[in-house]
Amino acid sequence: MNRTESLEMWRGIAAGSLEGGQYNAIDPLPWIREVARKVVAADEEQNPSARLAALSVAIGLSGKHDQYAELRELIKECTMFSPIDERGNEIAQTRSELVNILIAVATQRGLLADSYAEEDKKAKELIRKLLANQI
Repeated sequence: MNRTESLEMWRGIAAGSLEGGQYNAIDPLPWIREVARKVVAADEEQNPSARLAALSVAIGLSGKHDQYAELRELIKECTMFSPIDERGNEIAQTRSELVNILIAVATQRGLLADSYAEEDKKAKELIRKLLANQI
């Protein structure tokens, strides 16, 4: 689980996802048990700064914040299923069409900021790189 996914899990738990049988895509109890095991192991570290680093890793919040996490999630949503016509047949889609759809939806949701929102060419380049997992 990466930093963004761990943070989402923590946000869900903070919002009460463990209460009242709320649906969770990932069962949080085994995840929490693993985090607890890592926290206990990290606490055995004698060096205070090493202990802090180990605790950060244990709770899943080490590393950099992914500034493109919401765009990556949008890409996952839009590529999970192919568009279908009124008969239920899959509609073939070019990479360029997919990029244009992603830009339109990202713009509508406010996910493209600064120069990406103003320059179509830069937005297309960003989306293409994200689709190809280059960033």
